[in-house]
Amino acid sequence: AISSPKTATVSAKPFAGSLTENRKTSQPVPLSNDFRETLDDWRRRRGSPNRHNAAIPKDGWLMDWEKQAIIAFYYDHPDQGYRRLAWMMVDADVVAASPTPSLRHARAKR
Repeated sequence: AISSPKTATVSAKPFAGSLTENRKTSQPVPLSNDFRETLDDWRRRRGSPNRHNAAIPKDGWLMDWEKQAIIAFYYDHPDQGYRRLAWMMVDADVVAASPTPSLRHARAKR
């Protein structure tokens, strides 16, 4: 339990074992505000499944046929830069993709 803002202590046994196990004294460990907030977050999330940071498919991601169209258009216009190439594809009604994904897919298939 958190006692006061200046010398906040917490029983961390459910999370990481006792904070005072390897200390010579059993004095409470003062915690910074950041660490206190982290412990509060851990308490709130306790029992819920872990959420990962892996890529989750989005509606705006390119489909396979769009990737293939970008690669084909790239090979048809090798002398153009990737930004110009992306807007040329939009103007030609090939694929509506921003420059960065166009470059990424064009470079992947070189």
